[in-house]
Amino acid sequence: MLHRNISAKAVMKEFQSAGITQVLCIFPDIRGQPRSLQVSIGILPRVFKRGVGVDGSSLDGIARIEESDLRAIPDPRTARVLPWKIADEPTGIVVCDIVRPSGRPFMGDPRYTLRRVLSETDRKDWIVNAGAELEFFLFSNGSSPTPLDRGGYYALTEDRQGLDLRTQMMSALRKLGIEEEIGHHEVGPSQQEIDMNYAPALVMADSILLARWVIKLIAQQHDLIATFMPKPLSDENGSGMHIHMSITDRAGENLFFARHNGQRHHYLSVFGRRFLAGLLKYVPELTLVFNQWENSYKRLIPGYEAPVYVCWGSRNRSALVRRPDYEPGHEVATRLELRSPDPACNPYLALACMLRAGLTGVAQKLRPPPPVEKDAYTLTPRERTQLQLGSLPVDFAHAIELFSSSDLALKVLGRSTFATFLRNKQTELTNWRRAVTDYELKRRLRTL
Repeated sequence: MLHRNISAKAVMKEFQSAGITQVLCIFPDIRGQPRSLQVSIGILPRVFKRGVGVDGSSLDGIARIEESDLRAIPDPRTARVLPWKIADEPTGIVVCDIVRPSGRPFMGDPRYTLRRVLSETDRKDWIVNAGAELEFFLFSNGSSPTPLDRGGYYALTEDRQGLDLRTQMMSALRKLGIEEEIGHHEVGPSQQEIDMNYAPALVMADSILLARWVIKLIAQQHDLIATFMPKPLSDENGSGMHIHMSITDRAGENLFFARHNGQRHHYLSVFGRRFLAGLLKYVPELTLVFNQWENSYKRLIPGYEAPVYVCWGSRNRSALVRRPDYEPGHEVATRLELRSPDPACNPYLALACMLRAGLTGVAQKLRPPPPVEKDAYTLTPRERTQLQLGSLPVDFAHAIELFSSSDLALKVLGRSTFATFLRNKQTELTNWRRAVTDYELKRRLRTL
């Protein structure tokens, strides 16, 4: 597991024994992209105590001008030795929290947003666990990037280069303490998937942040592009990042599981069903967090294995939320799978929003509708009306509109992060709307 029970002093000894001369201090920006500061090993003890200065105003969506003087405080639990050298120098890495000069948490730090939502479950001695299925494409790094293969789901013979790269990536993640379970070729050409093993929610968010960086870096070392762009190919499936979540109590009992409910409620407890109902009710207005790019909405269309309609089921892979089949003797694995997020989201904000939506359903004692096990894409408009199926936002502008009026989004993110995130997305929408695309030029320039 990425997080270890280790002190800053023990980290220093470990780094020194490994010959570390420099340390990358990593932290996420509002979009979930990794940022870093490079510090020498000699000042690391001071950085652990006091942090290192960050000019927040120079980073997109981090802070306003008047809040620019911030500090990055390394979390020693995340400290690791990189399994490769940088410029022939052994290098360490550590994930940081962003704080004010006074030492108080900075409200605009995505890591703090997740910590704040988790504090509610911490007070009840609950453990929130999450897993993630990380999908991405590999492309050649030329003037016209192209897929490396034309393989499909679980391809092997067509996936020789991808298999080699995926093996290197999974090995590197393992050496960093990021536990991966499964890797395979996905449906699209040159599309890969690496599944992250279950871990506490903050550990999972940190793991996703670092895993995306490691995957892209290893691809670059082979003069290739690894992209988490949700929909890079027009006529192929996009990349998702299905998030699995469960909650256990102090005794290790899964709060989502109830044996006596049997097949009638898919072995979901009252708590689990209310959590599910919260996801179904609130995910549409939080979709901008799970799918934060204009390109995200080219993945969320019928026919490409991404959810569009708000429903749930067990075997239905067109549903927004899936309750994976119960396995006798594996009650601890009872979980809910949210299928709409894509791998370019901010993992800290996404996990915070998923947890808050579910817990709000529990607090409001919501009831989920009956499951839908039929492919939702094949339902007629009349059938969808009869089943009262809602839908996710149809495009980027719609998602921004729903998010902007969401009281729950404001509560989850806090006023500062909510305003910054919304402003960031409104700017992207404006830029996207005024951009003239190759599609328009090819289709319209000569004919209009």
